[in-house]
Amino acid sequence: MLSPTLIVSFFLLQVKMQTYPHLYRNAFHCFTKTFSSDGLRRGLYRGTVPSLAANIAENSVLFCAYGVCQSLVARASGELWDLHSMNLSQTKLH
Repeated sequence: MLSPTLIVSFFLLQVKMQTYPHLYRNAFHCFTKTFSSDGLRRGLYRGTVPSLAANIAENSVLFCAYGVCQSLVARASGELWDLHSMNLSQTKLH
């Protein structure tokens, strides 16, 4: 969960520079203006909560769907696998 919180500020700067290209010379100029006018929390981490909520939802769906998809592939390939006793290297499809 640490990486999404660090990346949000970079995405915010990227969006600001793309939306208002005439206001900022480069990324450092955008950072300094945003930090000086809005501060750290409001300026650089605006939108963090929705971003984290989306990331949590996405990872939850992927985590839950992994086992189901693994079972479907096992059935479709005609092999009977005991998925609970296998380790990760044994689950690779050749």
